[in-house]
Amino acid sequence: MKKLFLSLLVLCGLQANALEAADSLATAAQKPVPADTLAVEALPSDSIHRFEQPDSVTIRQFDDHLQVNIFGEKDNPDFRYQYTHKTSVDDEVTNSEWNFRIPFIDKSKPVCPSEHDFEMGGLGFGFVNALNAPQPMNVDMGNSYEIFFDALRFRWRPWRNGTSFSIGFGFSWRNFRMTGNTRFVQDGNTIGFDTYPENADVKFSRIKVFSLTLPVMFHQTFAKNFQFGCGAVVNFNTHASMKTVYKLNGEEHKFSTDNIHQRRATVDLMAYLKFKVLSLYVKYSPSDVLVNDFGPKFNSLSVGFILF
Repeated sequence: MKKLFLSLLVLCGLQANALEAADSLATAAQKPVPADTLAVEALPSDSIHRFEQPDSVTIRQFDDHLQVNIFGEKDNPDFRYQYTHKTSVDDEVTNSEWNFRIPFIDKSKPVCPSEHDFEMGGLGFGFVNALNAPQPMNVDMGNSYEIFFDALRFRWRPWRNGTSFSIGFGFSWRNFRMTGNTRFVQDGNTIGFDTYPENADVKFSRIKVFSLTLPVMFHQTFAKNFQFGCGAVVNFNTHASMKTVYKLNGEEHKFSTDNIHQRRATVDLMAYLKFKVLSLYVKYSPSDVLVNDFGPKFNSLSVGFILF
């Protein structure tokens, strides 16, 4: 009888301890998790904990705090972690997203403030040569030039990796200049060639073309302020002229005409390499400058630099 009585006392004591432990767990579960603390197991201050292969991660944003919950980790499916951070109106929340990336692109470049905008283009200066020209047409590239200005440009950035496309509007002047013993002449409606009179003091003989331009370009920004671009420039050649100047026996002679039958629309292929505000460019036109029935066949090639 004595042994039975002792057994009952032990059993009652175990039940009391179990009830007390259950009450303690229930009370702890009802207490809110303090801000910036570990919910399941405390971490030392200024420590780093790496969560490997978590089962799931939830992030909940409330009006006054941000809550992160991590469930499970490698070799520990019962692991639980909760982090609560008090927020204010001055805090910023950044959402990451997948980006289309190209090798060697500066990934630290700040995100563009907008996906599209209007901007002023660059001012370009270059030297021009006449390719595939007939033998008498000896254009002096060092004295032949082009000047162009992209007055307005619309730029579109489809991705946040430095890639952009643009279309613009501008102006262009090209000057094909000969300084040798051959000059441009006009015979009726046709532009041809002739030599200067004997003992003439040659100044120049040139063809000049003015165009309204519509550049359509692809741009890619790389690391360290480098940018590459290529595309097509549509030229609407609204005006062209021919002019020859020389002196003979101390008297200056000038011959000019603006009826040389230039092609009204041509296309240039253009590429450039830019560092900060200075670009080097090359531009080639597969289109003939003049209408074939009214002048010599030749194409335009120019190289130079662009500011801004």
